[in-house]
Amino acid sequence: MVVRDPLDRVQRLEVGRSWQRLHLAATVAGLGVQPLCQVLERIDREVSAGLPPQFGVAMSALLRPGWSPIMTFRIGHPTADALRSPRRPAVDVVLR
Repeated sequence: MVVRDPLDRVQRLEVGRSWQRLHLAATVAGLGVQPLCQVLERIDREVSAGLPPQFGVAMSALLRPGWSPIMTFRIGHPTADALRSPRRPAVDVVLR
C-alpha cells in the first residue's frame, strides 16, 4: 500500500482502514494475508543510520515517482490448514 506523503497522519490512518477491510475480505474469501514489515523497517534503518539506500532504491524502482510504501504484505491461498488460535471468553477480557 502506498501514499503520497508517508508522514501525513490522515493518509496513514486511511491505509490502516484499507488494510483492515482488505484483510477481512481476504479472510472471508479463504485467502491468507500476512504483513511484511522487514523491507520498510530496513528502509527506515538506512535513512536513520545514513547507510547506502539499497532497499530504498529497490523499492523505489517498483513504484511510480511520488509514491511511498507504507504497508507491505503477502496474500495468497494457504498450502496447509492453520491451527485454530486459542480464544478466551469475552467476559474474561472485557473490563466493566
